[in-house]
Amino acid sequence: LFGFWFAVITLGSVLAYIGYTIAVTDWRVKFRRAMNSADSEATTKAVGGELALASFKWLVEDGMVLDPVRHRFILEYLNFGYAPFRYRDLERLARFQNRVLEKYAKEHRIDFLDVARLMPSDPDLFVDGIHGTPEGVRLRAWIVLQLLVPVIDRHLADGTWPKKSFPAAPAPAPYAPRAITFQCQRKAG
Repeated sequence: LFGFWFAVITLGSVLAYIGYTIAVTDWRVKFRRAMNSADSEATTKAVGGELALASFKWLVEDGMVLDPVRHRFILEYLNFGYAPFRYRDLERLARFQNRVLEKYAKEHRIDFLDVARLMPSDPDLFVDGIHGTPEGVRLRAWIVLQLLVPVIDRHLADGTWPKKSFPAAPAPAPYAPRAITFQCQRKAG
């Protein structure tokens, strides 16, 4: 019905459109990333904020053995919630996630707190594969504090803290209370 050249022209048009779309999208994304980065940096500076990233501890290790009664929720969380992944795969995902966070912190000159390195893999400190028991949360908070103290000492020593001046806070929006009146002339019941 249609000839060979029609098919060639149609295929060429589709490929040109795909190429053009990819090129324009990449071009736009480059500017969008730069804009988001500048906006984030400006917002942080505007409020006088500081940021630190922390690694994340997953209770998962290749060959990990848990008590099926005491640690039932951890086993269910890992074996059913993350099926079909094996412990080895989840361990690699956790390490990858922390490497990405560390790299991001380094590229953006943000302090990185390696909590995962110091947090023990004790199943009694975890409710499931990620969330901590009250004891686990307290231990994690203590580890974060120990990692933050050198950061604070460094900022105090180099004079970046305390801040000399803070940006002016915007004035609060005017507020006029609304008057509500009730007419309760009828008796209940």
